[in-house]
Amino acid sequence: MRKVFFTLSLLILLGALHAVSNYSLISNGFEPSAVNLAMGGSPIGAVNFWHNDPLNSYSNPAIMSLHSGFSYSTSGYDYLHSVDSNLTDNLKYNAAFCGITYRGIGFLAPYENQQDEFHSTRTDYGVFDIVDEEEFEGSSIHPEDIADIYGVSVNLQDFYRNFASEGRLLPENIDLAIGMNFVHNISTISLDGSSSKTDSANLGILTKAPILNRNSIFIETALGASFYNVFNKAKTNQTGSDETTIYKRANLAWGLSGAWKNKRFNAGGIPGIIENLGTMRVLAGYCDELASEPVIIGFGTELGIADMLFLRTGYHNDEAGKIKGVTYGIGINLHYRNLVGLNYNYSYFPAGSIYKEKVIEGYGLNLDIFGLIELSKIIEDL
Repeated sequence: MRKVFFTLSLLILLGALHAVSNYSLISNGFEPSAVNLAMGGSPIGAVNFWHNDPLNSYSNPAIMSLHSGFSYSTSGYDYLHSVDSNLTDNLKYNAAFCGITYRGIGFLAPYENQQDEFHSTRTDYGVFDIVDEEEFEGSSIHPEDIADIYGVSVNLQDFYRNFASEGRLLPENIDLAIGMNFVHNISTISLDGSSSKTDSANLGILTKAPILNRNSIFIETALGASFYNVFNKAKTNQTGSDETTIYKRANLAWGLSGAWKNKRFNAGGIPGIIENLGTMRVLAGYCDELASEPVIIGFGTELGIADMLFLRTGYHNDEAGKIKGVTYGIGINLHYRNLVGLNYNYSYFPAGSIYKEKVIEGYGLNLDIFGLIELSKIIEDL
Protein backbone atom coordinates (compact mmCIF):
# COMPACT_ATOMS: atom_id res chain seq x y z
CA MET A 1 0.00 0.00 0.00
CA ARG A 2 1.33 3.42 -0.94
CA LYS A 3 2.45 5.89 1.71
CA VAL A 4 3.70 3.13 4.00
CA PHE A 5 7.29 4.33 4.10
CA PHE A 6 6.39 7.95 4.73
CA THR A 7 3.97 7.10 7.52
CA LEU A 8 6.35 4.77 9.35
CA SER A 9 9.32 7.11 8.98
CA LEU A 10 7.38 10.06 10.28
CA LEU A 11 6.14 8.09 13.28
CA ILE A 12 9.70 7.05 14.11
CA LEU A 13 10.89 10.64 13.74
CA LEU A 14 8.16 12.19 15.87
CA GLY A 15 8.54 9.49 18.51
CA ALA A 16 12.25 10.27 18.77
CA LEU A 17 11.60 14.01 18.91
CA HIS A 18 9.52 13.88 22.02
CA ALA A 19 7.95 11.45 24.45
CA VAL A 20 4.63 13.30 24.49
CA SER A 21 3.50 12.06 21.08
CA ASN A 22 -0.13 12.70 22.04
CA TYR A 23 0.56 16.38 21.34
CA SER A 24 0.63 18.05 17.94
CA LEU A 25 3.13 20.76 16.95
CA ILE A 26 5.69 19.37 19.39
CA SER A 27 8.30 21.62 17.77
CA ASN A 28 6.76 24.40 19.90
CA GLY A 29 8.60 22.79 22.79
CA PHE A 30 12.06 23.16 21.24
CA GLU A 31 14.39 25.58 23.03
CA PRO A 32 15.79 28.31 20.72
CA SER A 33 18.22 30.00 23.13
CA ALA A 34 21.85 28.89 23.08
CA VAL A 35 22.24 30.58 26.47
CA ASN A 36 19.53 28.41 28.05
CA LEU A 37 20.70 25.23 26.33
CA ALA A 38 24.20 25.67 27.75
CA MET A 39 22.79 25.93 31.29
CA GLY A 40 20.53 22.88 31.45
CA GLY A 41 18.05 23.54 28.65
CA SER A 42 14.42 24.63 28.66
CA PRO A 43 13.73 23.95 32.39
CA ILE A 44 15.74 27.02 33.44
CA GLY A 45 14.35 29.20 30.64
CA ALA A 46 11.44 30.57 32.69
CA VAL A 47 13.81 32.63 34.87
CA ASN A 48 16.90 33.42 32.78
CA PHE A 49 16.33 37.13 32.12
CA TRP A 50 19.87 38.41 32.76
CA HIS A 51 20.83 38.69 29.08
CA ASN A 52 19.17 41.10 26.65
CA ASP A 53 18.39 38.31 24.18
CA PRO A 54 14.91 38.06 22.59
CA LEU A 55 15.34 34.30 22.18
CA ASN A 56 15.03 34.04 25.97
CA SER A 57 11.55 35.58 25.72
CA TYR A 58 10.36 32.41 23.99
CA SER A 59 10.65 30.38 27.20
CA ASN A 60 9.05 33.14 29.28
CA PRO A 61 7.07 35.88 27.47
CA ALA A 62 7.50 38.24 30.46
CA ILE A 63 11.26 38.65 29.99
CA MET A 64 11.22 41.20 27.14
CA SER A 65 9.86 43.97 29.38
CA LEU A 66 12.83 43.70 31.77
CA HIS A 67 15.22 45.27 29.25
CA SER A 68 15.37 48.50 27.26
CA GLY A 69 15.69 49.48 23.61
CA PHE A 70 15.90 47.30 20.49
CA SER A 71 17.38 43.80 20.40
CA TYR A 72 17.68 40.98 17.87
CA SER A 73 18.93 37.41 18.11
CA THR A 74 18.95 34.28 15.99
CA SER A 75 20.06 30.67 16.43
CA GLY A 76 20.27 27.52 14.34
CA TYR A 77 21.25 23.90 14.71
CA ASP A 78 20.65 20.34 13.56
CA TYR A 79 18.12 19.43 16.21
CA LEU A 80 18.39 15.73 15.39
CA HIS A 81 21.53 14.46 13.72
CA SER A 82 21.00 10.81 12.86
CA VAL A 83 23.68 8.24 13.65
CA ASP A 84 22.23 6.19 10.77
CA SER A 85 22.04 8.41 7.69
CA ASN A 86 19.46 6.05 6.16
CA LEU A 87 16.94 6.72 8.93
CA THR A 88 16.16 10.33 8.08
CA ASP A 89 17.74 13.59 7.05
CA ASN A 90 19.05 15.89 9.74
CA LEU A 91 16.31 17.91 11.36
CA LYS A 92 17.22 21.57 11.09
CA TYR A 93 15.85 24.16 13.48
CA ASN A 94 16.14 27.94 13.12
CA ALA A 95 14.81 30.75 15.27
CA ALA A 96 14.92 34.54 15.05
CA PHE A 97 13.27 37.24 17.16
CA CYS A 98 13.45 40.97 17.55
CA GLY A 99 12.14 43.01 20.44
CA ILE A 100 11.74 46.57 21.58
CA THR A 101 11.07 47.81 25.10
CA TYR A 102 10.29 51.29 26.35
CA ARG A 103 9.56 52.25 29.96
CA GLY A 104 8.52 48.79 31.01
CA ILE A 105 6.48 47.81 27.93
CA GLY A 106 8.03 45.17 25.67
CA PHE A 107 7.10 43.84 22.25
CA LEU A 108 8.37 40.67 20.53
CA ALA A 109 8.14 39.83 16.81
CA PRO A 110 9.61 37.50 14.13
CA TYR A 111 12.76 38.46 12.28
CA GLU A 112 15.02 37.10 9.54
CA ASN A 113 16.67 33.82 10.56
CA GLN A 114 19.87 32.10 9.47
CA GLN A 115 18.08 30.59 6.46
CA ASP A 116 17.14 34.06 5.19
CA GLU A 117 13.52 33.50 6.08
CA PHE A 118 11.28 35.78 8.08
CA HIS A 119 9.85 33.47 10.75
CA SER A 120 10.16 33.17 14.53
CA THR A 121 10.91 29.45 14.34
CA ARG A 122 11.20 26.95 11.50
CA THR A 123 11.62 23.19 11.96
CA ASP A 124 12.68 21.29 8.84
CA TYR A 125 12.00 17.53 9.08
CA GLY A 126 13.88 16.65 5.89
CA VAL A 127 12.64 14.94 2.73
CA PHE A 128 10.57 11.75 2.85
CA ASP A 129 9.91 9.39 -0.08
CA ILE A 130 6.41 8.00 -0.41
CA VAL A 131 6.59 4.37 -1.57
CA ASP A 132 4.29 1.37 -1.61
CA GLU A 133 4.81 -1.98 0.11
CA GLU A 134 6.82 -3.19 -2.87
CA GLU A 135 9.16 -0.23 -2.43
CA PHE A 136 7.95 1.49 -5.55
CA GLU A 137 8.81 5.14 -5.21
CA GLY A 138 5.93 7.46 -5.97
CA SER A 139 6.81 10.98 -4.80
CA SER A 140 8.56 12.87 -2.05
CA ILE A 141 7.34 15.23 0.63
CA HIS A 142 9.07 17.88 2.75
CA PRO A 143 7.28 18.40 6.09
CA GLU A 144 7.92 21.56 8.14
CA ASP A 145 6.60 23.34 11.19
CA ILE A 146 6.71 27.14 11.16
CA ALA A 147 5.72 29.55 13.93
CA ASP A 148 5.33 33.31 13.76
CA ILE A 149 5.25 34.73 17.28
CA TYR A 150 4.15 38.15 18.46
CA GLY A 151 4.46 39.01 22.14
CA VAL A 152 3.64 41.79 24.55
CA SER A 153 4.90 42.14 28.11
CA VAL A 154 4.78 44.66 30.94
CA ASN A 155 7.11 45.23 33.87
CA LEU A 156 4.44 46.47 36.25
CA GLN A 157 6.86 48.23 38.59
CA ASP A 158 8.71 50.06 35.81
CA PHE A 159 5.51 50.91 33.97
CA TYR A 160 3.92 52.37 37.10
CA ARG A 161 7.08 54.29 37.98
CA ASN A 162 7.16 55.93 34.54
CA PHE A 163 3.49 56.71 34.04
CA ALA A 164 1.96 57.16 37.52
CA SER A 165 2.10 60.58 39.12
CA GLU A 166 3.01 59.43 42.63
CA GLY A 167 3.50 56.44 44.90
CA ARG A 168 4.60 52.99 43.86
CA LEU A 169 2.81 49.81 42.88
CA LEU A 170 5.11 47.32 44.63
CA PRO A 171 7.70 47.45 47.40
CA GLU A 172 10.80 49.34 46.28
CA ASN A 173 13.32 47.47 44.07
CA ILE A 174 10.93 44.55 43.46
CA ASP A 175 9.98 43.96 39.83
CA LEU A 176 7.01 41.94 38.60
CA ALA A 177 6.65 41.29 34.87
CA ILE A 178 3.90 39.52 32.95
CA GLY A 179 3.68 38.71 29.25
CA MET A 180 1.94 36.70 26.56
CA ASN A 181 3.17 35.35 23.23
CA PHE A 182 0.65 34.76 20.44
CA VAL A 183 1.79 31.88 18.24
CA HIS A 184 0.60 31.48 14.64
CA ASN A 185 1.47 27.90 13.63
CA ILE A 186 1.84 26.66 10.03
CA SER A 187 2.42 22.93 9.56
CA THR A 188 3.00 20.95 6.36
CA ILE A 189 3.15 17.53 7.99
CA SER A 190 0.71 15.87 5.60
CA LEU A 191 0.71 13.18 2.94
CA ASP A 192 -0.04 15.62 0.12
CA GLY A 193 2.17 18.48 1.27
CA SER A 194 -0.74 20.76 2.11
CA SER A 195 -0.46 23.19 5.01
CA SER A 196 -2.65 23.66 8.05
CA LYS A 197 -2.77 26.76 10.25
CA THR A 198 -3.73 27.16 13.87
CA ASP A 199 -3.03 29.53 16.76
CA SER A 200 -2.04 29.16 20.39
CA ALA A 201 -0.80 31.39 23.22
CA ASN A 202 1.90 31.20 25.89
CA LEU A 203 1.80 33.08 29.21
CA GLY A 204 4.71 34.10 31.43
CA ILE A 205 5.36 35.79 34.77
CA LEU A 206 8.62 36.70 36.52
CA THR A 207 9.51 38.51 39.72
CA LYS A 208 12.94 39.57 40.94
CA ALA A 209 14.21 41.22 44.09
CA PRO A 210 17.57 42.27 45.57
CA ILE A 211 18.99 40.44 48.57
CA LEU A 212 22.18 42.44 49.14
CA ASN A 213 23.48 45.71 47.70
CA ARG A 214 26.54 46.84 49.63
CA ASN A 215 30.21 47.64 49.00
CA SER A 216 30.07 46.83 45.28
CA ILE A 217 28.42 43.47 45.94
CA PHE A 218 24.96 43.02 44.49
CA ILE A 219 22.94 39.82 44.95
CA GLU A 220 19.43 39.27 43.64
CA THR A 221 17.04 36.37 43.27
CA ALA A 222 14.32 35.70 40.71
CA LEU A 223 11.41 33.33 40.25
CA GLY A 224 9.71 32.73 36.92
CA ALA A 225 6.91 30.61 35.50
CA SER A 226 5.52 30.09 32.00
CA PHE A 227 2.62 28.15 30.52
CA TYR A 228 2.55 26.99 26.90
CA ASN A 229 -0.80 26.74 25.09
CA VAL A 230 -2.52 28.31 28.06
CA PHE A 231 -5.95 28.22 26.35
CA ASN A 232 -5.66 24.51 25.49
CA LYS A 233 -5.97 24.98 21.73
CA ALA A 234 -6.06 21.96 19.42
CA LYS A 235 -4.96 21.21 15.86
CA THR A 236 -7.40 19.56 13.44
CA ASN A 237 -6.13 16.82 11.14
CA GLN A 238 -6.40 16.84 7.34
CA THR A 239 -9.88 15.36 7.18
CA GLY A 240 -11.25 17.47 10.02
CA SER A 241 -12.36 14.34 11.83
CA ASP A 242 -9.98 14.54 14.78
CA GLU A 243 -8.25 17.13 16.94
CA THR A 244 -4.97 16.88 18.83
CA THR A 245 -3.95 19.28 21.59
CA ILE A 246 -1.12 21.62 20.63
CA TYR A 247 2.04 21.10 22.68
CA LYS A 248 1.63 22.45 26.19
CA ARG A 249 3.67 22.58 29.37
CA ALA A 250 4.13 24.35 32.69
CA ASN A 251 7.63 25.62 33.51
CA LEU A 252 8.85 26.86 36.90
CA ALA A 253 12.40 28.08 37.55
CA TRP A 254 14.45 29.93 40.17
CA GLY A 255 17.70 31.83 39.88
CA LEU A 256 20.28 33.53 42.10
CA SER A 257 22.73 36.09 40.72
CA GLY A 258 25.72 37.72 42.37
CA ALA A 259 27.72 40.58 40.88
CA TRP A 260 30.86 42.47 41.75
CA LYS A 261 29.99 46.00 40.65
CA ASN A 262 32.36 48.40 38.93
CA LYS A 263 32.44 51.63 40.97
CA ARG A 264 33.63 53.56 37.91
CA PHE A 265 30.71 52.48 35.72
CA ASN A 266 29.50 55.48 33.68
CA ALA A 267 32.40 57.58 35.02
CA GLY A 268 34.00 57.89 31.59
CA GLY A 269 36.93 56.25 29.84
CA ILE A 270 37.45 52.56 29.20
CA PRO A 271 36.99 51.50 32.88
CA GLY A 272 33.56 53.14 32.86
CA ILE A 273 32.02 50.99 30.12
CA ILE A 274 31.76 47.83 32.22
CA GLU A 275 28.97 47.55 34.79
CA ASN A 276 30.04 44.28 36.44
CA LEU A 277 33.61 43.18 36.96
CA GLY A 278 32.39 39.65 37.61
CA THR A 279 29.12 37.73 37.90
CA MET A 280 28.10 34.32 39.16
CA ARG A 281 24.64 32.79 38.63
CA VAL A 282 22.92 29.58 39.64
CA LEU A 283 19.62 28.50 38.06
CA ALA A 284 17.31 25.49 38.48
CA GLY A 285 13.93 24.56 37.07
CA TYR A 286 11.57 21.93 35.76
CA CYS A 287 9.08 21.46 32.91
CA ASP A 288 5.87 19.53 33.39
CA GLU A 289 4.49 18.61 29.98
CA LEU A 290 1.15 17.78 31.58
CA ALA A 291 1.28 14.17 30.44
CA SER A 292 1.97 10.96 32.33
CA GLU A 293 5.74 11.12 31.85
CA PRO A 294 8.13 12.40 34.55
CA VAL A 295 8.94 16.09 34.62
CA ILE A 296 12.05 17.39 32.86
CA ILE A 297 14.58 18.97 35.22
CA GLY A 298 17.62 21.12 34.60
CA PHE A 299 20.08 23.29 36.45
CA GLY A 300 23.07 25.34 35.47
CA THR A 301 25.66 27.93 36.41
CA GLU A 302 27.23 30.89 34.65
CA LEU A 303 30.46 32.74 35.36
CA GLY A 304 30.78 36.18 33.75
CA ILE A 305 33.98 38.17 33.36
CA ALA A 306 33.61 41.93 32.77
CA ASP A 307 30.20 41.33 31.15
CA MET A 308 32.12 40.25 28.06
CA LEU A 309 33.01 36.59 28.48
CA PHE A 310 30.61 34.03 29.95
CA LEU A 311 31.38 30.41 30.82
CA ARG A 312 28.32 28.17 31.25
CA THR A 313 27.59 24.62 32.27
CA GLY A 314 24.60 22.64 33.48
CA TYR A 315 22.76 19.34 33.57
CA HIS A 316 19.59 18.23 31.75
CA ASN A 317 17.48 15.20 32.67
CA ASP A 318 14.54 14.14 30.47
CA GLU A 319 13.72 10.59 31.54
CA ALA A 320 10.84 10.15 29.11
CA GLY A 321 12.79 11.46 26.14
CA LYS A 322 15.93 9.56 27.24
CA ILE A 323 17.97 12.74 27.02
CA LYS A 324 20.25 13.38 29.95
CA GLY A 325 23.74 14.66 30.53
CA VAL A 326 26.03 17.65 30.96
CA THR A 327 25.50 20.85 28.97
CA TYR A 328 28.05 23.61 28.46
CA GLY A 329 28.84 26.66 26.39
CA ILE A 330 30.43 30.09 26.13
CA GLY A 331 29.15 33.57 25.41
CA ILE A 332 30.93 36.67 24.09
CA ASN A 333 29.36 40.12 24.45
CA LEU A 334 31.19 43.08 22.91
CA HIS A 335 29.47 46.15 24.24
CA TYR A 336 29.66 49.79 25.21
CA ARG A 337 28.03 50.26 28.61
CA ASN A 338 24.48 48.93 28.26
CA LEU A 339 23.82 51.05 25.18
CA VAL A 340 25.06 48.88 22.33
CA GLY A 341 26.31 45.32 22.10
CA LEU A 342 27.10 42.43 19.76
CA ASN A 343 26.98 38.90 21.14
CA TYR A 344 27.80 35.33 20.16
CA ASN A 345 26.70 32.21 22.07
CA TYR A 346 27.80 28.61 21.64
CA SER A 347 26.43 25.59 23.47
CA TYR A 348 26.62 21.81 23.55
CA PHE A 349 23.57 19.71 24.43
CA PRO A 350 23.44 15.93 25.07
CA ALA A 351 21.87 13.41 22.71
CA GLY A 352 19.01 10.96 22.96
CA SER A 353 19.22 7.22 22.27
CA ILE A 354 18.90 7.50 18.47
CA TYR A 355 20.52 10.82 17.60
CA LYS A 356 23.83 12.54 18.17
CA GLU A 357 24.49 15.46 20.48
CA LYS A 358 23.67 18.98 19.33
CA VAL A 359 25.90 22.00 18.84
CA ILE A 360 24.05 25.32 18.88
CA GLU A 361 25.22 28.75 17.77
CA GLY A 362 23.43 32.04 18.27
CA TYR A 363 24.09 35.65 17.30
CA GLY A 364 22.53 38.89 18.40
CA LEU A 365 22.73 42.59 18.94
CA ASN A 366 21.10 45.14 21.20
CA LEU A 367 20.78 48.88 20.88
CA ASP A 368 19.31 51.03 23.64
CA ILE A 369 17.90 53.70 21.34
CA PHE A 370 16.27 55.60 24.17
CA GLY A 371 19.41 55.51 26.29
CA LEU A 372 21.46 56.86 23.38
CA ILE A 373 18.98 59.71 22.90
CA GLU A 374 19.27 60.64 26.58
CA LEU A 375 23.08 60.44 26.38
CA SER A 376 23.14 62.77 23.36
CA LYS A 377 21.02 65.31 25.25
CA ILE A 378 23.43 65.20 28.18
CA ILE A 379 26.40 65.76 25.85
CA GLU A 380 24.65 68.70 24.20
CA ASP A 381 24.08 70.32 27.61
CA LEU A 382 27.75 70.11 28.55
